Amino acid sequence: MSNKIYWYLVPTLFTCSISEAISQKQLLPSELITSDGTVLQGEINYEARKETPTSFEFHDQNGTAAIYTADNTQSVTIYLEDDVKEVFTSFNLDIDFGSMDLKKLDTKAEPTLTNKTVFVRNLVNGTVDLYGLTDTNDKSHYFVSKGSSSPKELTYRKYYYSTNPDGTVSSITTSTGVAQVRTNEGYKNELYNLMKDNSTFVAKDFERLEYKQKALITIVDKYNNRSTYVAANETIKFRPEVSAVAAIVNVKDGTFNKEVQSSFSPSLGVGVYAKIPRTSWALQNNLRFTSFNKEASNRTAANADNYEITTYQFSYIKLHTMFRYIHQFNSGTEIYFQGGMLNGLLVKEKVLTKKHFYTSDTETIAPPPDKKIERGIVAGAGVGIKKIYLGIDYEMSSGFNFSVLQPTFKTIYITGTYRF
Repeated sequence: MSNKIYWYLVPTLFTCSISEAISQKQLLPSELITSDGTVLQGEINYEARKETPTSFEFHDQNGTAAIYTADNTQSVTIYLEDDVKEVFTSFNLDIDFGSMDLKKLDTKAEPTLTNKTVFVRNLVNGTVDLYGLTDTNDKSHYFVSKGSSSPKELTYRKYYYSTNPDGTVSSITTSTGVAQVRTNEGYKNELYNLMKDNSTFVAKDFERLEYKQKALITIVDKYNNRSTYVAANETIKFRPEVSAVAAIVNVKDGTFNKEVQSSFSPSLGVGVYAKIPRTSWALQNNLRFTSFNKEASNRTAANADNYEITTYQFSYIKLHTMFRYIHQFNSGTEIYFQGGMLNGLLVKEKVLTKKHFYTSDTETIAPPPDKKIERGIVAGAGVGIKKIYLGIDYEMSSGFNFSVLQPTFKTIYITGTYRF
């Protein structure tokens, strides 16, 4: 197996094994209000899926699990990391479930409504409330209400408009004309009529308004001036980190098949943490500087006066790219497991071999390595409390290609990290 295939396959298999072994669900601290107004504190098994949940698996403070649906629940609040929360409210609504698939479009411009009790995700709460729902067909629905009125769906519907004389549509292209795909963008007028009492808004503000979550949140929040709640943006969040690192490096000299004594090397690192929304997964990138200066000795059994000592002086920068699985406890503490790849760049090196034969000494400096790039795999685990994380990583790497010797590295990193 070639080196390129090896370094690709090993971390891939490692990541897949974690993915299969650990479910995408995680228990998160939550508050649930039942349909009779009872407030329950506990945890919710929150799944990483795009569509809006139709039910929640709630664990009370005694650990007892129960399923709650929109029919027996008023609202659900799930507390994510860093005090970010997601709120779901139950409503009985008229919803247009018409398909957005071009092969299944209707010929009606007006919505075909179905009455159903569902959970919707709170997007903005203020004078005007905005809610969102993604159905099982991956269609987005948005609802608004003002004051004490019930939420109503904003109209956005694609349909076929036929140029046939009789107005019928038998296929996208007909024998007597072409069926055109048109869009009913009634949501623009609906929002304008709802918010035109605010003199800062004019009809032109809504002409180019997109039927997308970010755009709708922005304009509703602007109308409210100061909303009591605005849903967290569900894009991937990048957060910087700084780390204090203690590296315990073990080197094996490939030429003489001998172990070099372990080296303890303190250093600093910087990183970027990227949490994938509504999942237990994150992407971790750490940049670390490591250096060491250690010796390996080789003595002949025949005569103690014959020996050689090799001194290794390496300094390099390494980038660790890892996938991290996170499990968060009700207390706010979390544990994590991670695995991935490393790429190292050798910035300084010297391999000096001193041979002693009775009374004479010979010194040899190994020529520079053929390649200054080091690759390997790394895996680790740790625990975090708020913004402080303690972890341990184990790294196996190929070393650097010297024409004279082939050292390999095994490194243990003990890290303390602060996340901003």
